[in-house]
Amino acid sequence: MAQQERYKGIINKLNGGGDYGYIKRSTITKKDGSPADLASKKDVYIHSDDCNVRLQLGMQVTFTVIDDATRENAFRAAKVREASEFPVEGAVEIHFDDPTIDHPSVPFRWCIKPEILAFMRDNIGSQWALVIVAQKQCNDDSNYRWWDRSKTVIQTVNGAERIGDGRGYFSFRSPGDYDFVTYLVKSNEARRFWSRLKEAVDKPGEINVWDSDGDEIRTAHRDLDFISGTSRVIAYDHMKVSVPTEIFAKPLPDWVKDWLGYFQLNRPRDECSMRGRIAFAFTFGVALYLLFEITKRTWVLFAGILHFLFGGNPLPVWKEAVATRLSARLGENLLLSDEHEHMMDYKGWKLLLVPIFPIAAVALTATWFLNPDLRAWYLIALFGIIAIVLIILFWGGMGKAIEFYERHTSRQKQAAVLVRIETYAMCGNDTPPKAPTNVRLLWSGVKRAVCRTYG
Repeated sequence: MAQQERYKGIINKLNGGGDYGYIKRSTITKKDGSPADLASKKDVYIHSDDCNVRLQLGMQVTFTVIDDATRENAFRAAKVREASEFPVEGAVEIHFDDPTIDHPSVPFRWCIKPEILAFMRDNIGSQWALVIVAQKQCNDDSNYRWWDRSKTVIQTVNGAERIGDGRGYFSFRSPGDYDFVTYLVKSNEARRFWSRLKEAVDKPGEINVWDSDGDEIRTAHRDLDFISGTSRVIAYDHMKVSVPTEIFAKPLPDWVKDWLGYFQLNRPRDECSMRGRIAFAFTFGVALYLLFEITKRTWVLFAGILHFLFGGNPLPVWKEAVATRLSARLGENLLLSDEHEHMMDYKGWKLLLVPIFPIAAVALTATWFLNPDLRAWYLIALFGIIAIVLIILFWGGMGKAIEFYERHTSRQKQAAVLVRIETYAMCGNDTPPKAPTNVRLLWSGVKRAVCRTYG
């Protein structure tokens, strides 16, 4: 399904108490500001039912169009949003120098347009990131565009300095046809912004780049799961990318996956990480396996004895000790079966009755009265606790002072970084100069040369 064209225009007439009106035709452009290609010279009808905010005279809105059933050769606005909610379409661009993808790790370039650089200068103290989402579509129907949650990949280019590199590598994890969407995101808060982006990278399956109708890429701030607080999408780009099957590394044999799985190393992303994991699992891993399993199965035998002592049946537990599985299970409630749970059911204030608490209280009280020589140690421990609390409070104050200093100096650094963006990551130059190669780009290039991603 092709993405619908989105237009931008200004409301110049309102009737019916503000429920409906018209968008003046002469103000209508495509959302990126280029001339509109509407096959009508009439003003576009707009109704509040199609808008998520209250209509106002002079409001600039973005919208798609459908045929107006009440007027001949005229349009009605659909999916109306206030223009301020939407970024500048195409003001950040992604380019693949080689149209043929022959490796899972693909070198690519990005650039931003002058109006966005001017905006960055006006917001020099903000945090910036490129959020790149490759989403594989697995079904398309008339009501919704479904996506394969397990195949969505998100990478981020964090900070204006890295954006100034103008190039990087993107690693696909499976073959197929992808929507490749790039968002330039701004935020006025640091810690929450970066943690939210990390969460998005760790859980890419939670994000769908298409709207609920499946005919428009999500760009409104409130619609994106990695946007919160002061974060805003400033610009975006969208393209289709086809990734062939034969470029990925051959899958590992099942028995190797099982052995790696014992050490929770069974999901290597690429051959580089696989080689190190296999080297560990088949050398030191053998000794660790014997140590772990002997310890675990001995504990399971002991747990069976405890079951027997408390009147339970030890046989189900002992069977686990001699199970032929690669790894004995310890998470099956071996020590506390249902029939004994009531013996240790402490909740709420009853937690104070857990034996360790009254025993400790009695022991400490008795020691205080029966052995005065230890009272000095008690007081030292009390003062030590007070000192630790004071240090924590002082460190918190120092942290705020350091944060203020870093925020002040970061503005000076940002100014230099914007010059870097203007030099190496500005749109309009067919052959822009390459930014100096740093360790991150060098490592990505070497890694690409010696290993491939598993599909």
